Formats: sequence, structure tokens, C-alpha cells
Amino acid sequence: MKHAARIAKVLEEFQKLDPTISLTTVHLFMVVVAFPGRTVRYYCDYTGQSQAAVSRNMRALADRHRLGRDGLGLLSAEPDPSEVRRVLLHLTARGKRLAQTLEKIMGE
Repeated sequence: MKHAARIAKVLEEFQKLDPTISLTTVHLFMVVVAFPGRTVRYYCDYTGQSQAAVSRNMRALADRHRLGRDGLGLLSAEPDPSEVRRVLLHLTARGKRLAQTLEKIMGE
């Protein structure tokens, strides 16, 4: 039960940012925390999400949501220096702060 309470606190942190955030968006963020700087294709393969789903969730976590509203500003998409058609996902400063908060919650 202790783990369930920690997971609930983690989810509450995301709901503070966006009360309607989806679990697939949370999942993508957590995978980027664990494996930063990888390609969208990597995150598709790792999460089992389609390219469209990863792109949609990436935009919600970045600066501009696909629905035209502001994104959460947790991720940035940077061009891959070895292949200009690919992007690499990284945590922003805000994303790193959230990741640290989540680490503290899980370590309690």
C-alpha cells in the first residue's frame, strides 16, 4: 500500500499542472526522464505508442499544445545533429525540477 500512496502523490503532481493530463502523457514524460535525449522513434518503441500519440503527448509536454493552448514546458524537442529530420527529446529546467520532485516522492 505504501507504493500506491506514492504513485498517487506522483499523479497529483501532474494533475496540479494539468487536471486533464492523460496517463499516456505522464508515461511519456517518465520515459524521457529515464532515457533523455532519444529520438521520437525510440519513445514510440519503448512505450508502444504510435508516432502520432508520441507527437501529440510530446507537444502537450513541450511549449505548445496541439489544441493551440500553452503546453506544460517540461520537454524540448531539439534537432538531432546526426539526422536533421529527427528530433531528440530533452527535459527543460522545469521538467528537471518536476523529475526531482517526483524522485523525492518516490524516495519517501
